[in-house]
Amino acid sequence: MAAIQSRTREQIRRAVAANLDQLPSSSATGNGTSTTLLDTTLIGGDDEYNGGWLVFTSGTNDGLIRRVTDYASSTGTFTFTPAASASTATNDTYEFWRSEFPPTRIHELINESIIQRTPRGLVHDEDISNHGHIRDSRYSIPSDMIAVSAIDYRYAYDSEQIQDANVAWSEVVDANVTLTADTEDFKANNASLRIQTNVGGTVSNGDVLAAQAITSTDLRRMDAVEFFFKSTTATNAGDYTLNLSSSSSLGTITETLSIPAVAARTWTYCRVSLANPELDGAIISVGIKAVSTNTRYIYINDIKAVNTESAVFNRLWSGSYRIDREGREVFLTEQARKEVGYSLIRMVGYRLPVLLNADATACEIDPSLVTARATSKALFTLARGSVTDPDDNDRRAAYFEGVASQSEQSLPILKPGTKMVD
Repeated sequence: MAAIQSRTREQIRRAVAANLDQLPSSSATGNGTSTTLLDTTLIGGDDEYNGGWLVFTSGTNDGLIRRVTDYASSTGTFTFTPAASASTATNDTYEFWRSEFPPTRIHELINESIIQRTPRGLVHDEDISNHGHIRDSRYSIPSDMIAVSAIDYRYAYDSEQIQDANVAWSEVVDANVTLTADTEDFKANNASLRIQTNVGGTVSNGDVLAAQAITSTDLRRMDAVEFFFKSTTATNAGDYTLNLSSSSSLGTITETLSIPAVAARTWTYCRVSLANPELDGAIISVGIKAVSTNTRYIYINDIKAVNTESAVFNRLWSGSYRIDREGREVFLTEQARKEVGYSLIRMVGYRLPVLLNADATACEIDPSLVTARATSKALFTLARGSVTDPDDNDRRAAYFEGVASQSEQSLPILKPGTKMVD
């Protein structure tokens, strides 16, 4: 992929301002009020800047856009409306935009310029939310991925098994849960741990639902814990936590891992980063705590710690899978299922570039393309033909569109074999 120098929305807006011959950014030279700003460095008579726009770029009012209603040359005072969040202060930075170029419209043009790009303007993306199983042939494509260029599977990595979670745990069992080794619904090790909550009473917030003693395990080389999780009703992130302890019965918890949100009745492969791996040298107990107290069945299976940087991936032949565009799924052939087996799946593809909806948001495609195209669009809004266009905005707009088109040619070409989803 071609290297670019990233720019934020504010930096792109300033570049567009330079192309449109706007004033350079400035700063207040004294304290004002919530409806006035003082800058004695400006040149111009009374009412010179009336109807223009102020964009505050620092201080309490950072990000606000206000319309100038009056300008007093003798004191360098802008009066604006509506009132700002707080009084303006010395050294507050701001931009002034002429009335014909409302900053909100410039922001829209910047985003339109990002949207109006060829498929070569897509952003490389990877996803590791799926995990293979010999019985599964379909895997969901992430909602923001619009093209798939490759399917990889993890065939080697450093790991430590924490607990298979294929038996009913017995070290700690809450009085209001029932534990079962479910031999019909599992992903690994011939069974999963099923926990039925609120049996005969309500589980309290923070209760340990179940815990299991394990052989002392050193996780200091690892950086994440992976496991399968399922619930009969949808859960939110943090409704349950997976806990690791260097003491029996979760006596001293060294890791509290928030279990991600899952959809109802769907096995989800979860990966949660370890917060304190340097303290995880002798883990002897693993358990699940409740934060949500809803009545449901939850399942967990195959809990292991991994060193994510050690992963080595193999790539499937592109002819061994196809894209179901309507269902937004990857379908593996029988041979591909056998090759992937029980392995983490990495989807490699492309997503749309993010739109710039805040000044600090960085542009993910060539900012020179976005700057030139936004400038062209802004000038086209003023073009009125040769007689009524004394500033020659039409010709200037065409020039900047030419610059944008040239920048567009430098965007990277999609990898061969890329399959579109949307």
